[in-house]
Amino acid sequence: MRTIVSTMLAIGVGLSIINCESGSSSGASASAPRPTKPQDQEKFESFLKEIKKEYQDGQSRKNGVVTASAEGRMKALIAELGAKPKPVSSWLCEVSRIRDDKAVICVSGGVMYRLTMSESSPAVLSQLSAGSELKISGRARGEASITISGAISEPEIIVDNVMVEVVAK
Repeated sequence: MRTIVSTMLAIGVGLSIINCESGSSSGASASAPRPTKPQDQEKFESFLKEIKKEYQDGQSRKNGVVTASAEGRMKALIAELGAKPKPVSSWLCEVSRIRDDKAVICVSGGVMYRLTMSESSPAVLSQLSAGSELKISGRARGEASITISGAISEPEIIVDNVMVEVVAK
């Protein structure tokens, strides 16, 4: 476990990648420039894709060592987020759906983010619909899947105390 967490931290993944900085904008346009994903969000989503690929490779080759390695990496990340929630700042995602319990499910880079709004966000919630592009800030505190295979194949990162800004299309 120590090796897995050390490896994650060495490549910039783990809690240190969730110490967010605002993304920078690129490109010139007559209107406001479109925001780009912050680098830490890109690294986080790439790390989850690496785990998924490793897991799928292990499954297809029936290689239990590779599969176990991917599972261990995901378990370490989940434990890290659960032990010490970290801020997420200005991450970008697109609304997939709004659940009956008012949690918003957003998607970015093949990762689902389950957003629990802060007390000051109800007005924004009424403006959201599937396809709305958001810039979110909050605390990543875990992963919502019941099984480790679910966490790897369809990660759903829990982000709470979320402040939302709707990004103009």
